[in-house]
Amino acid sequence: MPHGLVVSVIYVVLHMIVWGSIDYFCLHSAPDMRNYIRASFKELYNENIDNINFVAGMFSDTSDEIILRSWAGIISLTGIGLYSIVLYFVLGYKIVSGLNSEFVMMSKKTAQMQKQLFKALAIQTVIPICVSFIPCSFTFYGAALRIDIKNWIYWISAIAISMFPCLDPLAIIFFLPALRQHLLKPFCKGRHLISAVTNQYSL
Repeated sequence: MPHGLVVSVIYVVLHMIVWGSIDYFCLHSAPDMRNYIRASFKELYNENIDNINFVAGMFSDTSDEIILRSWAGIISLTGIGLYSIVLYFVLGYKIVSGLNSEFVMMSKKTAQMQKQLFKALAIQTVIPICVSFIPCSFTFYGAALRIDIKNWIYWISAIAISMFPCLDPLAIIFFLPALRQHLLKPFCKGRHLISAVTNQYSL
């Protein structure tokens, strides 16, 4: 039985449950939140905020209960994010140590492939940190600390998060030679064809 795979699936499911529970209990929308952003939301998007489901935190101009649960929610989500990032680096260090260990018996080709996969996974770790964790933390704590953040920063954050599904597989494609060569093959063929035609006319 693949115990490691089962544990990984259980870990991800528990992570989703904890994250969803924090959103549900701490960052769910309240009438005060809807009233606070109603006018600006209508002006920007021409939509009624009552027809939109959202999670948010409100850190001033509201009841102490909403402020407290907003801080609890944002700190809890930040803790989960930081824990995940630390776990990435700890496991990455263990993987590198294992690959460089003299006691690991594997062929040179297999070791090379493992290192290429590790580089791809390292990039796949950096991408969500840059396009998801940092923008979300910046917008949340900007509001919590009452920093005047312009709308274009929120728009850039939304675009960066939406680019994650596109950027994530590119790391695997460009760091694994087989996939990279297969992707670039049509362009290489065109280049070789132009070179062959040029040489033919030169002769």
